[in-house]
Amino acid sequence: MIAISLCINITEGVMADWTAVFMREVVKADDFFIGWAFSCYAMLMAAGRFAGDALIPKYGTKRILGAGGITAAAGILLAVLFPQTLPSIAGFGLVGAGVSCGAPILYGGAARLPNMAKGAGLATMNTFSIAGFLVGPAIIGFISKAVNLSFAIGLVAILGLLWSFLARKVNLY
Repeated sequence: MIAISLCINITEGVMADWTAVFMREVVKADDFFIGWAFSCYAMLMAAGRFAGDALIPKYGTKRILGAGGITAAAGILLAVLFPQTLPSIAGFGLVGAGVSCGAPILYGGAARLPNMAKGAGLATMNTFSIAGFLVGPAIIGFISKAVNLSFAIGLVAILGLLWSFLARKVNLY
């Protein structure tokens, strides 16, 4: 669970810190559209969390987590491979939809870990979640400086594929 949480939270941190920079420096979007990339990400993440209440019981946690990883990876690749305004905004929106149900599923699983108090499971999960959210964007900054921002953000797509793969194997109790 912690590995999936790191993948999701690194992705969330990168979106929070780098979407506007990507839109300005790579896409060279008009100022009006720069904020729309993060807004679309945030709106679809919120919508996905609301929809998750209906989707998770119907399809199961593993399927939703797995589909979320694929969706996030596809969104990142859309933005990176087609660095124009509308594809990038749509791509970042897909990332928001992809990460949307990750935290609720994983925190719920952490609260139900056997042989561990609910508070301890949640605290452990939260520690790694915050670490990923804070450290991920810094790593992307270093990679961006060494190579370029498109490459650095593109690497985050690998995390989506990894969490999708791991979702099939994790026991969420």
